[in-house]
Amino acid sequence: MTAIDRGTIDYKSELLRKSIHFFSLSIPIIYNFISKDQALSILIPITLFSVLIDFGRHFIPSLNKFIQNVFGFLMREHENDSSKKKI
Repeated sequence: MTAIDRGTIDYKSELLRKSIHFFSLSIPIIYNFISKDQALSILIPITLFSVLIDFGRHFIPSLNKFIQNVFGFLMREHENDSSKKKI
């Protein structure tokens, strides 16, 4: 957590954020048990979707509002600041 973020997200939401990062460790673990083609067929669409949503929320105000309504409690203050347009 950076100095900017201190106190901007509650403890429960921070635990949820950390658990999401922790469970992302399953990606390389699962990768060891499936073929490269299967892994790529899963990871490429998820990556493209995530990148499109992240860029789209900066250029489509209604998408940004939807993302903030759904995931805003998980986002830190600098991630919610639409004037900075940071990804």
